[in-house]
Amino acid sequence: MIIYNISFHVDDEVLQPWKEWMKSFFITEVMKTQCFTGYKFMKLLSEKAEQAGSNYALMCDVENLLKVDQFMRQFEGDLHTKLKAEFGEKVSQFRTVLREENI
Repeated sequence: MIIYNISFHVDDEVLQPWKEWMKSFFITEVMKTQCFTGYKFMKLLSEKAEQAGSNYALMCDVENLLKVDQFMRQFEGDLHTKLKAEFGEKVSQFRTVLREENI
């Protein structure tokens, strides 16, 4: 299994509007690309108490690395631009690609 993970750090002052935007726009747009077969939206629980803001992850299931590449080339830039236009520097993000390993 391969997971395309988008991690977000969200300032407290925009947390509720950001969650609504994620639900009503961002996740819908990500899934419309048909690059992913499913997703989970997760809150990071191991953050430090003195850190302002909250951390979340959108973990998207993907069949293969070709679909990851397609998403990154065709859709990622536009979605990042829309996120920055909506929330500016109050939301930051980074992406990782993970593969399940049997040990």
